[in-house]
Amino acid sequence: MTRDAGIELRPLTNEEFAVYRERAVPEYAGELVRARDLDRRTALRTAEESFPPSLGALAEAGQGLFRARHDGVDVGWLWLG
Repeated sequence: MTRDAGIELRPLTNEEFAVYRERAVPEYAGELVRARDLDRRTALRTAEESFPPSLGALAEAGQGLFRARHDGVDVGWLWLG
């Protein structure tokens, strides 16, 4: 965990990753529909395949997902790979 000027950056827990993935996959699918003109079904399948199924899989790929908070309020995510 890193703190600077009221900002906290820490790795996601398994539970937080599950919630993040549940929200992020359909959002990404929507972006694929708009940007690539894919049909919704294909976009959702592509998005599902693009996101690792777990934090363990993310770590195996040499990546990390972090939660950023400022004074106790969520302000963003950081995905490093």
